[in-house]
Amino acid sequence: MGLSVSEMPNSVYSIIFQLEVFPGFEGVVIITLLILIVMLLISMQQRKVVHEELKNRADLIKEKAKTVEKRNKILEDQIRNLKELNEEKNNMISVVSHDLKAPLNRIFALTNLLYLTSSGFDDEQKEYLEKLNIVVKEGLDLIRNLLDIRALEHKGVHIKLENLDIKEIIENLIKTYDPYIVRKNQKIIFKTDVISYPLISDIHYLTRIFDNLISNAIKFSPSNTSILINCHKNDKHITVVVSDQGPGITTEDQLKLFQKFQVLSARPTGGESSTGLGLSITKYLVNMLRGEIYYEKGAQNKGSTFVVKLPIHSVIPES
Repeated sequence: MGLSVSEMPNSVYSIIFQLEVFPGFEGVVIITLLILIVMLLISMQQRKVVHEELKNRADLIKEKAKTVEKRNKILEDQIRNLKELNEEKNNMISVVSHDLKAPLNRIFALTNLLYLTSSGFDDEQKEYLEKLNIVVKEGLDLIRNLLDIRALEHKGVHIKLENLDIKEIIENLIKTYDPYIVRKNQKIIFKTDVISYPLISDIHYLTRIFDNLISNAIKFSPSNTSILINCHKNDKHITVVVSDQGPGITTEDQLKLFQKFQVLSARPTGGESSTGLGLSITKYLVNMLRGEIYYEKGAQNKGSTFVVKLPIHSVIPES
């Protein structure tokens, strides 16, 4: 019967003890060989144990890999389904928005025409007309925001550069708000320090930026208040500051500013609606024009102030 590795040292010691009785060169050689054999057997046993352990671990890794592969397959199927649903949603938004946009534009044009010729209307009729005009405009704004978000996410921004004057753009915008500020008995005060503010930029996106900021100021300000627009420039930037006398923005809400579909705690003061899209679109467009927009923190209940800084570029890099 062979000796196990654990029994081997006792046998070796017995042989060594016997050889000590007959010392000599042969005994030393035999002892050395026996020690080497024992070390070799121990090493082989250890390798066997390590090999078994590695084999077990390899089997476990293979099982885990199969599990991960199955989960990845499930995730891939789910991602594919989500992509299909998202594409279907986008197509539906596009179709519905475009189908609604045309009739709402016609209604909006008719209500504006009626408003201009409303001298023969009584006060109640004028009030209904104003409410109708506001509801239609909100519907158009919602459609425009949805279409803009979809376009920005899928196509990005295509900047068309031309010589512009921000002062002229803002002055033209202010005229379009007459029906709304009259209804809420508000004022828009536009202050500038020079005659003109020329720069090379995109008129469509600049108009969109300041339209969102001014309409928000009107929407969230109480009646009998003023919206202040201040414009100034230096050698590098044109800065436009839009301030209102509304409730301000809470510290918690400031963390959510400029994020999509983030409806803040402050509510419109005239029953207007808010989708939480306007500021996210505004920030995206300002960034594309290589500008900067931020909320200027102040004491709560002291109104809101948004600052837009636009570089005076001769060329704006392509997005």
